Amino acid sequence: MAKKFQSRPRCQFCGGENPISDEHVFPKWIGKLLPPAPSERSHVKTSLRRALNPKTRTEITDAIVHRKMAGPAQSRTVRRFCVDCNNGWMGRLEEKAMPVLTPLICGDQPTLSAENLLAIARWAGLKAIVGEYTVEASRCISDSQRDLFFKTQTVSEGWTVELAANAQFSSPKYWHNHWYPATSTFAPFADSTQTTALFIGHLFIYFRSTTALDRSGRVHSYKPFPELTRIWPQPCTEIDWKEQFPTPPWRLEVIADSLRNARVSIDGEALPRR
Repeated sequence: MAKKFQSRPRCQFCGGENPISDEHVFPKWIGKLLPPAPSERSHVKTSLRRALNPKTRTEITDAIVHRKMAGPAQSRTVRRFCVDCNNGWMGRLEEKAMPVLTPLICGDQPTLSAENLLAIARWAGLKAIVGEYTVEASRCISDSQRDLFFKTQTVSEGWTVELAANAQFSSPKYWHNHWYPATSTFAPFADSTQTTALFIGHLFIYFRSTTALDRSGRVHSYKPFPELTRIWPQPCTEIDWKEQFPTPPWRLEVIADSLRNARVSIDGEALPRR
């Protein structure tokens, strides 16, 4: 019997069949700045599927799946991206972000220019895309959004990136939540919302992406948390980090899990729990 030919796995960015490499959710340079986290708290993965009837505001279905992964978060890798992408444009994006992120992680208080903020936003977008592949069933960022990011390294419409100063030095933690309407014929990435929270030293990054549309047909927005400073879409030209009041870690954990703890309507509106 002739052997079955198996094609090489394709890169999830460029689509090519170049050799696939290991891509770290947290790059190695962050591991040199921070101590490893306790295994039981190092990496949390949460999947959420919920919808509400928009007329009655009653829950149609509520199925929550939690996945907790042991081991240091900085050791988590995915094999979905090729060597050319990893060592090429992804590496260059990492190199631009590293000198900007390092003082924030270490608790320094620099002034961040518009260029610095864009470097952080792009890095956060890359890490959100990469992180979703640790558990592929939880992916919410669409193929078209990922393709646009690959071609332009531009943060898409419906993406927001926010920062906060963590009052307590934290080992690397990656928390992910996602939501999509619970229907009998689920279409992947349709009207989906995901949040990615990165705890890194004294820095907290909160990334949110959605393809859900509001009643007027525009990408659904959400009310920001007062503790967070939005850097994308960019509201200002620079940020003086000295003016950032450090947020207690317990509050950042509440924010990181806010999508999981919210009741979400069919049109993407977040509602408080009763």
